[in-house]
Amino acid sequence: MSQHETFPPRGVRRLAAALAFAAAVVVAAPLAPPAQAADDGSAQVSCQLPPQIRRLGRQATYLAAGRIIQTTASDCRVRGGQAKPLPAASAAATPAPAAAGGAMAVMVGGDAQQAACPVSGEIVGLQAASSLSVRAGPGTAHPRQDRLANGRRVFVCDGTADEKWLGVVYPTAAGQDCGVADPRAEAAPYAGPCRHGWVSAGWVRTHAAGADAH
Repeated sequence: MSQHETFPPRGVRRLAAALAFAAAVVVAAPLAPPAQAADDGSAQVSCQLPPQIRRLGRQATYLAAGRIIQTTASDCRVRGGQAKPLPAASAAATPAPAAAGGAMAVMVGGDAQQAACPVSGEIVGLQAASSLSVRAGPGTAHPRQDRLANGRRVFVCDGTADEKWLGVVYPTAAGQDCGVADPRAEAAPYAGPCRHGWVSAGWVRTHAAGADAH
């Protein structure tokens, strides 16, 4: 038996090496799946909001059924809701409550049996000469758009799932009708004459709106 191994010609060896390298590249870098649209939360969905605890006076409470609204997926997540896809036509027909700049609309209505904003409240507990920030969305990361002092009356219309932030509507002049007293079967972003925004729930004492919900 010969003590020397035989090798193929140099040209054949180079071709074989090139083919092996090409095969290795294909294995190491498989074809990428088709590109998909980024899930940035801007898609319109049907959002089933969680039930909300409503207060009647200082002690009595009741559980209001969760509303179904049409909003963006990110907005639905913030509110603790369950999102379902919408047909393309429906998604294009209704504007998103989450406006440009990260602002979040205050939703009103959603129950044909009670006022569009069934709970009213009063700002309490602030130190003298201090005020409560009204923000464009639920959280301190959202820009401040107004301030409210102790004793200011508000209508509580919306809220986050953790109940830490409330979506409120409030008049800017005595006797101003905010248009939230009548029932509204379909929930929608507030678009009335009064101001609206989001406040920290810890500074709001709530009670049944009753005749105050104008």
